[in-house]
Amino acid sequence: MEIDIPGIPDKIQFAIDGKYENAWVIDINDPRPTEDQLQDYLIKEEFSELVVEYIWRSTDGENAIVVTIGKNDNLLAKNSADFMKLTLDVFYDYGNFDDFVNYIDRKVIGLDFLFKAPLDAIRVGVLNHWFSVGPVDLWRRGEVFPTLDAIKTKVATNPRLSPTSLNYQAVAFIFNLDRKLRGPYHVIKTSAAKKTNSGWEVDYEKFYTQMNNWFNVFNKTK
Repeated sequence: MEIDIPGIPDKIQFAIDGKYENAWVIDINDPRPTEDQLQDYLIKEEFSELVVEYIWRSTDGENAIVVTIGKNDNLLAKNSADFMKLTLDVFYDYGNFDDFVNYIDRKVIGLDFLFKAPLDAIRVGVLNHWFSVGPVDLWRRGEVFPTLDAIKTKVATNPRLSPTSLNYQAVAFIFNLDRKLRGPYHVIKTSAAKKTNSGWEVDYEKFYTQMNNWFNVFNKTK
């Protein structure tokens, strides 16, 4: 596949119902969670949706990349505990991005799906503050690809997004947004930020270049 992320993910995190602020973050050097710890996490509160996120270059907010995969009842891994165990397996035994995608398709989803569905939307938000800060919609399938000026205008509608001291901004490429396909809702997020003395702000030139590049890659895979 044309999509590739060099290196290995150094963090994995689980979140329920979009509460990324309270995500369970696990570093690659941490001991693998036990089955009891997984069960404790799953029963601490009721939830509707469980997601896993793999983070590459997590300490480098200007170059980090995140892959998000949501669980649904149509997956081969129907049980939430199994979903967590299988997604942890590939985190602790990561080879390369192609093998990662094939593993998720084969062991977790049960069909060839990850990044194969049409790209549905592009948004920008603050990592792990996605809903508390609020994302900004930049593009939806069927729309004309936006200009840089249009993106700046849209980002300006949410002044909490940039600048911010919370975390770096990321642009999200979203697949199966409406959860209507059998496979999972999934996302690639890439940094759209530059570090400042007081925190983070959107780096529009880098952001727009990356947005164009990834958009073209995803369209070529269809």
